[in-house]
Amino acid sequence: MIFRNFSDPDGKLGKATAKNLLQTQFRNFTEGQETKPRYKDLLSELDEHTENKLDFEDFMILLLSITVMSDLLQNIWSVKTMP
Repeated sequence: MIFRNFSDPDGKLGKATAKNLLQTQFRNFTEGQETKPRYKDLLSELDEHTENKLDFEDFMILLLSITVMSDLLQNIWSVKTMP
């Protein structure tokens, strides 16, 4: 829903909008990642070629990439489930 609300009529996000969404709406995924080189690379890719747009699949791949390298994933894996 968030992607749809921010996308253009063609169903795509400008890279600047995608970056803004990551930093505001998906803060749990991005918080504390600012010092990681791969995160910096992902954000700099959004700053370059800003005329290019991301469709939903591209945005989800970006979000998944950030999730995989984030501390949030480590927190999820460390949660012990009750038998």
